[in-house]
Amino acid sequence: MLRNVSYIDIVRMTFMKLMSSCLVLIPICGCVYDPPVGFITINNNSNSVVYTRYSDTDYMRPEYAMKAFTINTHMFDERGKRKDSIVFPEYRALPHGKAYLHGFGTLEKRQIPGSKEAVYLFFISEEALKTKSWTEICESNLYLKKMRFSKHVLDSLDWKVTYE
Repeated sequence: MLRNVSYIDIVRMTFMKLMSSCLVLIPICGCVYDPPVGFITINNNSNSVVYTRYSDTDYMRPEYAMKAFTINTHMFDERGKRKDSIVFPEYRALPHGKAYLHGFGTLEKRQIPGSKEAVYLFFISEEALKTKSWTEICESNLYLKKMRFSKHVLDSLDWKVTYE
């Protein structure tokens, strides 16, 4: 014997199915949390643009090339015409400006990558990045300054480093 199902019954059943789906999906999706990434702030007190590279060794590695900028080809003007725009990396600091180096644990628990005892910072001129290959910069040590920091020292500096 078939039972007559009213419109209200259909709405109730649909609502119950939706709610049961939410009760299953919310705990699964809600468990995904990426804490904010820890970073070093570079304060550039010089009169020139500098780029900062970090390494766990006292030399720069040629396999991790640095770029002065990238071209974003996915931009469009107000008429829908594709336009290229230059995008500068976060590790570029303008004169008397700031740069950011990411990848140092989380904001709550900052740490040096790779469980190393120290991190090396290399400051490179914009001129060198624009006129030399990355391999040449690394092999000839064409950096302006190299600094070594332990975690203890970075903690005391609140993970803020000044380049002068």
